[in-house]
Amino acid sequence: MSDSDKTNTPDTSAPADTNADAGGAPSKGGKRQLPEMNIDVKSVRTTTAKVVWWICLFFALVLAAEVLLIAIEANETNDLVMFLRETAEKVDLGLFSLDDPIKDFNEKVPNFSDTGTALFNYGLAAIAWLVIGRIADAVIRP
Repeated sequence: MSDSDKTNTPDTSAPADTNADAGGAPSKGGKRQLPEMNIDVKSVRTTTAKVVWWICLFFALVLAAEVLLIAIEANETNDLVMFLRETAEKVDLGLFSLDDPIKDFNEKVPNFSDTGTALFNYGLAAIAWLVIGRIADAVIRP
């Protein structure tokens, strides 16, 4: 074998570590290990804050849509109207319920009773959800 043949042939005397090339740690027994997952806490907190904000925004929009549906006297047998009404009753925080409202315009202003009561109470509930969402966003976000 000449010197030129030795330079073209690969060196097989040392075993190659296949895990080092893949970014994994050397393994015992020749088994491949998965690389460790590095969870970035900052990105998780940012994503969680965004999700919380969007949920609170959705609740506020549901309440605003319900006020609009009450104002235009929408058909209460419609599935979308029923869904919004039921959801609004669940997210009104109990304090702003139309069954026991904070401010009731029924006796004071004729022809304005349902709309005014819904606008005042659900409007306050929507504002409360927006405030809750922004405070939670500020607390959670890094």
